[in-house]
Amino acid sequence: MEELNNEQEMEMSLDVDVGDADGNSDGGEMVDISTPDFEEVPEKLLRLPISRIKKLMKTDPDVCLASREAVFLITKATELLLDSLAKEAYTYTAGENKKTVMKKHLEAAISGVDALVFLEGTLD
Repeated sequence: MEELNNEQEMEMSLDVDVGDADGNSDGGEMVDISTPDFEEVPEKLLRLPISRIKKLMKTDPDVCLASREAVFLITKATELLLDSLAKEAYTYTAGENKKTVMKKHLEAAISGVDALVFLEGTLD
């Protein structure tokens, strides 16, 4: 039997024939019983396109196959790295009372934060 994903389950509905008080059904009124609609849509887990990350991963000659889980983890790690770099660069930008993040702010963030030192020289 085919597995249903969450979206298909949420869209699934049943039509029920409602009989009278004695339980007799005349085939008249049909009631739609749907699964509850969720008011809040959960935030997407990833902001970067997975397909592009997978293409980038496959450009490495050592990578022949990449599982969905591996691509997801690489994508999420990339997003977290970019988020951290952007926040640090903004800190240096705000420290100079500027509104625009410039290359010098990114370089200062890279050299000023130990966790980002591996990126030194990448902006040259």
